[in-house]
Amino acid sequence: AIADDVLGGAPTDEELAADREKIVEAYDALFETYGRSVKLVEVAGSGPGDDDAAARADAIKIADDIGAFAVVGGPAQTNAFAEELSARGVICLCATGQPQELYESLEPYAWGATLASTQGYIHRADYVSHRLAGENAEFAGDPAYQDTERSFAIVYYETADGSRGPGVDFFEERLGDNGVELADRIPYILDLSQAPEDASTIIARLKDAGVTSVIFAGDGFFPI
Repeated sequence: AIADDVLGGAPTDEELAADREKIVEAYDALFETYGRSVKLVEVAGSGPGDDDAAARADAIKIADDIGAFAVVGGPAQTNAFAEELSARGVICLCATGQPQELYESLEPYAWGATLASTQGYIHRADYVSHRLAGENAEFAGDPAYQDTERSFAIVYYETADGSRGPGVDFFEERLGDNGVELADRIPYILDLSQAPEDASTIIARLKDAGVTSVIFAGDGFFPI
């Protein structure tokens, strides 16, 4: 409510669409397009973010009916959208946070907006191995843990087709190369209506495993 008062409320769909058009106009003015211009076409998804069939149908529509050169965004909980667009030669800025192997299998069409998950896991594994492992959990909120050697588990965002698992496999292997073992690895599929119950189950599981230090690799909503 405070943010709404300060910022004047959330933008409408019409305002967001107008903003996107202005961004396209700015890029058209800044970059050499050799006489071409970008036409922005908005396509509403025909199903939820984890629906493979709907994602493939939308990708086929975009590639064959609309004839798009590139797509920005798309269903976040399935790789079917990126796979179908790549198979049809359409660039897709839609495969975010995936293992490097996925981008290589779909190159040169699938791109993400962040590091590949395996690239991120290199940094995480090295930090855990060289800065945290073997030391006591001195900053734990519960004093009972503060004199206990750190025990690690990872809680990570997953999709229905298990696309994030290979990244965690890579992470676990790199930790193992440095003599560090995870006490547990716990995937979750984001469903905000189910999130409080899922979180309680995960917390109980972490406590049963004696975990002092949780490595979280997920979205911004679930921890709340």
